[in-house]
Amino acid sequence: MYILRSKMVEGRFTHLQRLQELRNIQEQISRKRAQLNKEKDTQDKRMEEKRLELQKKQSGYVFFYRHFCHQCFHTKISG
Repeated sequence: MYILRSKMVEGRFTHLQRLQELRNIQEQISRKRAQLNKEKDTQDKRMEEKRLELQKKQSGYVFFYRHFCHQCFHTKISG
């Protein structure tokens, strides 16, 4: 009877140990996921900033071209 009971306790202990290991693994996975999501967010922010900067530069060129080059062109033709 004592041997049977000690086997049950031992089995329960190993089961709890396995559950704890699984919890640790799940925590590691969730931490890694959070880290990857954070890295992806910062990368997305950087890409968005670069896109906006490029868009701003391009719109600046269009503005410059429309307002200044056309004025010169028209004044040369009319003058």
